[in-house]
Amino acid sequence: MPDDEVDGFLSPKEERERDEVEKGKVCLPKFAPPQPFDGTMKETKSFVSSLILYIYGRKAEFPSNKSKIMFVLSYIQGGKAQYWKNEAINLIAARQELFKDFKDFITQLEAQFGDPNPKATTIGKLKTL
Repeated sequence: MPDDEVDGFLSPKEERERDEVEKGKVCLPKFAPPQPFDGTMKETKSFVSSLILYIYGRKAEFPSNKSKIMFVLSYIQGGKAQYWKNEAINLIAARQELFKDFKDFITQLEAQFGDPNPKATTIGKLKTL
């Protein structure tokens, strides 16, 4: 179907999106950014899940492991996580290899702040029901 025939069927928003794609601009999907993280153990799993959803949903904005790690560090604010963040930034600035890749970074974040024994925590919660 020629473009002039399609124009009448597209909404203004769809026309803008088509024009942007034709111009080489890609519209990235909208994802909610993660909430700031302060190192609270019960929030760790949720924080990591929201990070992964956001970063992988907008891959074009995060071309390298370093860009992903720096993005995550920007959402670590306050609480007991602030010291960990500051140390990570200092080591990165000193060009020391603290993390092998993004997966290693997430693994270390979960080890530092996540539940050390999720199975026991779940059993304990079930016993209080």
